[in-house]
Amino acid sequence: MGFVLDYKPFFKVSVIDKVSGNSLPGFSFLPTSRCSRLLSDHQLVFRARETGLAVYFASNPQAADPLMGKITSRSRFSFSMQLKDSAFFTRYAPDPAAMPGPQLYFDNLTASGDIQPDTHQSLSLGASVDSADAARIYPHVFFEKTDLSGGSVPTKYLVKEKFDPSETVKELQIDTSSGAPMVSTRIDLSAKADGPYLLETDAAGSTAKTIYLDNALAARANLGIVDILWETGQDTVPAGGLNYTLTFNKQ
Repeated sequence: MGFVLDYKPFFKVSVIDKVSGNSLPGFSFLPTSRCSRLLSDHQLVFRARETGLAVYFASNPQAADPLMGKITSRSRFSFSMQLKDSAFFTRYAPDPAAMPGPQLYFDNLTASGDIQPDTHQSLSLGASVDSADAARIYPHVFFEKTDLSGGSVPTKYLVKEKFDPSETVKELQIDTSSGAPMVSTRIDLSAKADGPYLLETDAAGSTAKTIYLDNALAARANLGIVDILWETGQDTVPAGGLNYTLTFNKQ
């Protein structure tokens, strides 16, 4: 039996303009260090593209089981997102000043954490990227400032599962004893895995925000992060692979 590697499209992510449908240049994507190891484990090949990214899987058509490095359980492929065009958000939404976080987070999951069907291509929560996609990348141990000057004073932080907000993974008390209008709370999530979570307080009307834990990503500037999850063999994707989009709309 011979050994011939054949590479086929697994998934790609493209950045496009909502109105014209044209590709938007100026973005770059890189796999995280954990993702690079995962790509290698499953014999996947990452390729940076001018307007996105592409990942290919390997097969040996002459083997009894052609697929190489088969995915057999849920795997998360994470890519940091950079933007070279410093004036981009003067033309496109969202307005960074109105965002609840300085970064953006995207994935191919439903609100309950299921992998979206093949026909669902958009990675943003809405039809185009907006402030709802905002997030903040944190190291596993960080400090969070809390405004105590409002009418409803929070007493604790709640860290919840991103895709199951009913599950609180950690509670942290806020020290309100000083009487200061602003306090800083140390939040230690070193026992938690990298990835997205929700952070909120117990104050009435508190809105949960998406946080993303990754020590390496938090140590450098990033526009955001893209998570692509898959849990079956790579050869179960449609012909031509999975095609995801990040769609930006002009302001």
